[in-house]
Parts: sequence; structure tokens; C-alpha cells
Amino acid sequence: MTRTLCLLFTSLLIAAHAMAVEIPAYTEEYLDSMSIDIAPGSERPYVYSGYGDAFFYGTMADERTAGHMGFYWGEFKLFNDFMIKIGPTWLFRSDAKVSFKPYEIVFCWDSGTVLRVQPLFREMNYLRFKLEGVSDDAGTCFYLLCADPAISANYTEDFQLIHSRQQTTDSLWFGLASLGGEFHYMNRPKPSEDRAPTLAAYMDGPFDLVFIYAPSEEIFHRELDYIQAHPEEGVQNWKDWLLDEINISYFRCDNERINHALNWAKISLAQLWAENNTALWAGLPWFNDCWGRDTFISFAGACLVQGKFDQAKALLERFAKWQCKDRDDPNWGRIPNRARFGDISYNTADGTPWFVKGVYDYGLYSGDFDLWEEFIAEGGAVRIATEGTLKYHTDSLGFLTHGEAETWMDAVGPDGPWSPRGNRAVEVQALWEEQLRTSHAILKTFDQTAYLMGHRWDRARIKLGSSFVRSFVRSDSLGLYDHLNSDGTPDEMIRPNQLFVLSLWNKAFEDTERESIINTVRSECIYSYGVASLAQIDPDFHPYHQHVMYPKDEAYHMGVVWTWLSGAYKSAVKGGWTITSSEIDQILDLDAPGTLSELLDAVPREGVGFPRPSGTVSQAWSLAEFIRVWYQDYIGLNQYGSILPKIPEAWGSFNTILNIRGGKIWYSVDIKDEQVSIKLESLNRTGDSLFVTLFVDLRREPYEHHPDRIPIIFDGTDDGFQAELARDGKFITFLRPNGKEYRYQLFLDDESPSDFLQPAVPVGLKALQLPAHRLLTGTEIKASDADAVPAIDIADDENDDMGDGGYIYPTSPEFKPGIFDITRLRISADDQNIFFKLNFRNLTQPGWHPEYGFQLTYVAICLQTGKGETSRDVGHNSGWTLPEDLAADRFVIVGGGIQVENSSGEILCEYKPADPKYAFGNPRSNEIAFAIPREYLPGDPKSWKITLLVGAQDDHGGAGIGEFREVGVTAERWKGGGGGAGKSNVYDWLRYPKE
Repeated sequence: MTRTLCLLFTSLLIAAHAMAVEIPAYTEEYLDSMSIDIAPGSERPYVYSGYGDAFFYGTMADERTAGHMGFYWGEFKLFNDFMIKIGPTWLFRSDAKVSFKPYEIVFCWDSGTVLRVQPLFREMNYLRFKLEGVSDDAGTCFYLLCADPAISANYTEDFQLIHSRQQTTDSLWFGLASLGGEFHYMNRPKPSEDRAPTLAAYMDGPFDLVFIYAPSEEIFHRELDYIQAHPEEGVQNWKDWLLDEINISYFRCDNERINHALNWAKISLAQLWAENNTALWAGLPWFNDCWGRDTFISFAGACLVQGKFDQAKALLERFAKWQCKDRDDPNWGRIPNRARFGDISYNTADGTPWFVKGVYDYGLYSGDFDLWEEFIAEGGAVRIATEGTLKYHTDSLGFLTHGEAETWMDAVGPDGPWSPRGNRAVEVQALWEEQLRTSHAILKTFDQTAYLMGHRWDRARIKLGSSFVRSFVRSDSLGLYDHLNSDGTPDEMIRPNQLFVLSLWNKAFEDTERESIINTVRSECIYSYGVASLAQIDPDFHPYHQHVMYPKDEAYHMGVVWTWLSGAYKSAVKGGWTITSSEIDQILDLDAPGTLSELLDAVPREGVGFPRPSGTVSQAWSLAEFIRVWYQDYIGLNQYGSILPKIPEAWGSFNTILNIRGGKIWYSVDIKDEQVSIKLESLNRTGDSLFVTLFVDLRREPYEHHPDRIPIIFDGTDDGFQAELARDGKFITFLRPNGKEYRYQLFLDDESPSDFLQPAVPVGLKALQLPAHRLLTGTEIKASDADAVPAIDIADDENDDMGDGGYIYPTSPEFKPGIFDITRLRISADDQNIFFKLNFRNLTQPGWHPEYGFQLTYVAICLQTGKGETSRDVGHNSGWTLPEDLAADRFVIVGGGIQVENSSGEILCEYKPADPKYAFGNPRSNEIAFAIPREYLPGDPKSWKITLLVGAQDDHGGAGIGEFREVGVTAERWKGGGGGAGKSNVYDWLRYPKE
């Protein structure tokens, strides 16, 4: 039966007959066409991850180039890297041409040898290593360099199995087996001086091996049997999954490079899902856990615009369960900032409003309003989120108040937040307004009896709006203040956070005010490749993320480009294709192929044309915002069902599937020089109606109140909609029913890199200035002690690293037993230097900072040299007070660097590690060794009194020397246990002379 279209522009109707469209889909062949081909010697990293709990972070270099590289199962690293030998010759990856595909990475050598590394099964991410192109008698060896000591190893002619016990789990089982051909194990549990075993196999020629893991030996054997019986199923499973990921929100334009970039972004974001698609990791390799803020900033791009409504609901329900339900707790109603591996913290002010926005948008996109009803009921997640904020976190002006590090700019160092923004940040107020508005909308939909509550929420929103304009609008025409300090004074730093006011709080400003905000941020913070976190002209601007002059977290939010921020800019201006084009280049040509990093340096390094990527190599909100803008701003479908396209001309014509109200719409735009043809057709097979509007946003401009801007309405019937519109440059034109011409800007404004801030390092930046004290060099720290005379040699008992007797290490497997257990101290001296050698029962090197040589151990050597004023306070979060007779005048602090301080805490000299060649820790010998020039440590060492304290190092994730890590009452992933109020954070100590 022919249905009548509800079309107000009847003159645009060309065809009102059924246009049966086959649902489009990419095929397996397309996955091969997505190959990113990389020349030899690139040394780029790469990532493969399914949606379980495992991922592989590898490298195209000969050896791993970052400590985080390796294969992880949850929080446990199982192996670091793999190596291959053919006969007597090592097979160097850097000599190979590389093809990186969604389902495999292929290394091709000029000799004809080919290595394929393939992830298997989307839920598990096992790995297959397949070597081809070698003779049957070549003699090949394959090595997996494991990451942890093995308790036992089982070697057979069919497989090698490692059984490894960890601190927080009974056991891990993982191993290597053959999927075809001869397999000979090589029993090498301790190659060279490595502590971890090597899984090593010898084959006569080509090989086909699989790496699998399991929580028990029984499951290991069951999985192995299945894979050996179905060797190709794992790869096919992976391909099918990725095709589903790119086809659910199918997009294809005339430019295949653009298509590849978008589809790679979808695939890489899909690989950040975890726990069977119910959790979204923030980023890889080190944010493989759930962050509330990151999850719900990513929510629209990762779920809603792609039509992943089941996954969206799972995320909302997961975080609702984690929400603080205690009415007497100041965190009442908050969702956690971070939750995984038994660690839940609520230190986020913006995570909860992002969550509430996610609930609201989920209902509009999916058409599933049952969750609204559940979450707005008494005790429901949305209700207590809003009530909790009103009760505990609002001031007399209606602002949402928060701590200094409770916004997304949350980096903290030993002395507190690096970028304090308490207690009223600009974007937090925009989010709070959005939370009040959407909470009230949900309440009115399902609970008419809660009139007084809704009225109170609405009055709070109105008060907030009035206060915001009075307090945040700058009188110097530079947009908005970034935040209000706790004393009410505004912070005048120019940051991009004010952009969120435009994308979230659309009605807050007139056009002139909007332009002031946009122009200020664009001229001060926005490069052609991304958005800086601080104005380039600010004296506290940090141009690089990692630099020898400061720990990287100091720069984290003080200038560095955050990829995800470009989404707020693009949405505010309805454009930004120049930045998107740069992100396309980043996805296809830079760093880890197929994805977007967390950060970029703000300014390119000297002699390099593009900023260096930094942070995680694959970040959820970077990818999600890239995808969200694609569908919400360029294609133009918002959560209200309005299609407001602003199309990049680089696309040419395009077809896509739009997901709205739980249904699918086929949307086709055919672009010619003088005409644009638009087609819409429902792909639903249920007969349910879908209503969307074209060219006007009904939420903000109801068409009955704007007769000059009447929308086209498509009701989703089988008849579909088709129109041919005259093109006039960037605009399309057509006639209204009254005969007057209507113009709509369909295409983005032209941009060029010169329209944006030009990167430069301003002269005299504080961050790049040398400190007042002397910086020691690597050569000085590693000076030879060949002529040194021994002065002190003192031993300490093993296994006494328990503080006052009951201290427990943090539960993360990175904290290896014995790394806080000092066993020996030796001091020697020559005419120039004092030499220190500290031995421990164990040292560990996760590899995060190879320039240190070790990590997670922290030492304070308190010296009473008899030369100068003394102090009993060790500081550095040690919680330790020296006895009067051991008060010190010099303190040598050893962690992510070395510092010598006097009794006033003044730094006399310092070593800032930069080159692994001068690493001062050695896990193989369990020794930390370094030299300090004598001028900083006076007197004869034999006459010194020494107190040496050892604990866990805490650099707060941002490098630098750090401080003693807290020992709480109960051990957690990154906090020790057995301590608490009034106790120190020291696990072990020794004194000289001995007590």
C-alpha cells in the first residue's frame, strides 16, 4: 500500500513510491583494502584488543620501545615481546615492510619471508603467529619473552604451559602451542640473566603457533583443543565482529581515504570495549579500566550515534550500580571517577552530569524510555544524582562547587594539583545546567507527583543561569573566565573549557557573545591539528608533554594538545574540518596506525614538522569525539531527530545509515555542481514509524513559531523521501509553499591552517628555564668508583619490609615482593664524589621509565654530616620524624630521579633522568648505584650518622621524583595496607651506626 508522506515542501517531492534499498554493508575484501602500509624502519607501535579483558601492545621495532609494551590479561602482563630466529640469523622486524590490517599485522621481508600476527576471537584476543616463506629445513626458533616469574612450567611435544602465581589471584595459565607442523619445546626458563622464563619453540621450517591464556589448567586445555580443531575460526570471528562494527552505522563517501579513517576510528574504539561489551576502557596501554568521566564523554560517539543501544544501556546500568547511595556521604549521587580492580573513587565533579546527559540522550536516541522511568523513580540514579549535588555541592549562587582536581584537568603531583581549578569551573557549570534541565525533563515525563522537586530543580537552573552571566563573562571581551576561585575571584587563564558552554548551554549567549568566546579560544588555543589546554601566550604554557625540565604531568593540562577537545570546538563552530583532516592523517599516517592518541605536543619539536603524539596511543574519548562530530555535526543528526547537515566538500556524495529511536534510516546525498539530491528511507522491517526533520532543529526552533523556516518531515514510511535541491555555492535553495526562496548552508565554510594559531615556543617560558640549583648530568651520576675508598658497609635483615610489623604491599602485580626491602648499604668516596650502592631483596622495572632503570621503590637517605642546621622532619609524605640524635642536615632522595636537599628542604643539586644509558637502578643485580659530587655532602662519610628509609614511590602517574606512597588501613591496587592515621609510609629502614 502506498503511504502519503508528511512533507510540507510539496514542491520538492520527486518520488513518493517505495524505494526498496538493500541494506549496504562492507565485506571482508574491504578489510583488506584498509591496510595501512608502512615502510621498513618506522618502529611504530600498534594495538590489538577484543572486547574481553586482554590486549596486545606491540611494536614494529626490533625490540619493545616502551615499558608498557606486551600482552595483558586484565591487570597482568603475560609477556613483553616476541623474537624469531631463522637458523643462526635473527629476524629483525625493522627490516620488514609492514601491512597493518584490522585483523592482522603482516611483516614482509625482501627474502620472501612473511610473518602474520593475528588476534583470535573477539572475546579472548588470543594471538596467532604464522611464519611463511622459509624452507622446510631452515630451522626456526620462536621466543615469547614472559613478563613474570613462573612457579612451574609444563613442556610437551604439543604445547608449553606456564603456571604463574600473582599477588591478587591464585594463578594464571598461559602457553604456546602449534596449530600445525612439528613443534619442539626449548626448555629455557631463565635465558641470560632475565628473571622471567622464555617460552621457546624450535621448528624445522615454517610455523603456525598460538598463544592462549586461561584461569585454570583445565580451561587452558579445553581452549587449546578447540583452537587446534578449528584453526581458522578465530580469525573469522574477529573479521565478522569488525564488519559488524563498521556496518551498524555504515558510511561511505567518494573519498576512500576518508572512509578508511572513519572506519579505522570505529574499529579502534570497538577494541576499547571490555568485559563482554559492558565496559569501556579509557585508553591503551595504561588506562585499561573504567573511568566515569571518560566513559560518558565518549558515550555519544562510542554508542549513540553508532546505534549501539544495548551497549549504551549496559554502561548506564553499570555506573548506576557503582553510584554512591549513602545519603549521609558527601559523594551521595556521584558516579565514580574510576572503578576497576577493586578500586572505586568518586573524585569527579563532572562525571555525574555527563552521566545524566548520557541517560537523557540515550532515551531520545534509542526510543527506550523505560530506563528514564527507572532512574527518575525514588532512589533512582538520576534523581539522587541531582538531589545529591544540590545537597552537598552547590553554593548560594547556584554554582556546582568542587575540589581543585575534580574536573577533567585532574593531574596531581607531590605538592598538589598541577592545574588547580577549584572551586567553580566554567564547563562544570554548563554541565550542571544541562543536568538540571535534562533531569527535570525526565521527571516531568514520568513523575507528575514530584511537582515540588521539579520546581526546585528548575529554580536552581534559573538561578545558575543568572549567576553565570554575572560571574563568568569577561569585561575585556576575551570570552569567559575559566573558573572562579574559592574566594570568588576569577581565574584569568585562557583555556578551551569555555567552548563547552556553547555546545552544552546553547541558549546562554547572543551571537556576538558566542563569537567572542570562539574568537578568543581559536586565536589563543587552537592549532590546525588540535586544541591546546592553555593559551600559548600564557607564561605557564608548556609546549611539550615530556621534557627533561619537568615531570610530564606538570604539562598535562598546561598547554599540551588534547585530541578529544577538538570535538567541543567543531560542535561550537559547526565546522573544524581542518582539524578533522589532520586527525585523518594522524589515524592513517602517525604513531599507532588506525587510531588516535590521547595527546599531542602543543608545538612540534625542532626540525620536525608535526607535533609528537603522547599519552596513551589509543584513547576512547579522542576516537569517540571524532566519530560523534561526524554524525552529529557533519551529517547532522541530533538526539531530537533533526538532521542539520554541514557537509565537508571533501566527502563528495555519500550514503550512510542513521540510527534514531531504535530504528535505521538510509540517508543518501548525491552532490553535483548545481544540484544536490537527498534521499531518506526507513530500513526498519517492523513497520514502526520514524520521524525526523531536515534543516531545522525543532527543539530549539519549533517550526510552528518560525513560519519562514518550515522543516521537511520524514515519517519513516516505506515510501521514503526524495528531493532535488538547487545548489548555490555553499548553499542549497528551494521554494517555500508561499513561493519565497529558502536558503540553507549545506556545506562547511572554507578553512586553511593559516586561520588557526601558529605554533611557537614563546621566549622566556618558565617551564623551560633552568632551576636555581645545579642539574647533575648522567656522566656525573654514573662516575667511576674505581679509585674510591670504602667508608660504610652495613647489612640489613631480609623480609623485614613490613613497617611496624603489619604493612602490606599494594595489590597491583607491579609491586613485586621485596622491592621495599633494603638489604645492604655501601658508601665509598674519592676526591670528587661520594658513591652510594643500595641493595634490595628485589627491584622491578615495569619499563615505564627505562631512564630510571627501576621503578616503584622510593628511598630517603637522611645524613647527619655535622655541617649545618638539622631537621627531624623527613618530609616527602614519609610520615617519619627522626629522633633528636639522628636529625639530619642533608637528605638524599631517590625515586624518579635524585635530589640532595638541606634541612630547610632547599634543593642543592638534582639529577633529572632522560637517557637510559645513565640508568641508576638495575633489577638484575637488585642494586641502585649513583654518585654525588662531594661539595654537596660535606664531611667524612665514616663519621656520618645515617637513617635510610624505604617505601613505595608515588609520582601520581606523571613521572618526576615523586614521594612516599600512602600506606592506608586496607591495601588497594595503588595503596599499601596495614597503616593509617598516625603511622608512617615507610616499609623498611636501616641506621648507621647500627642501633
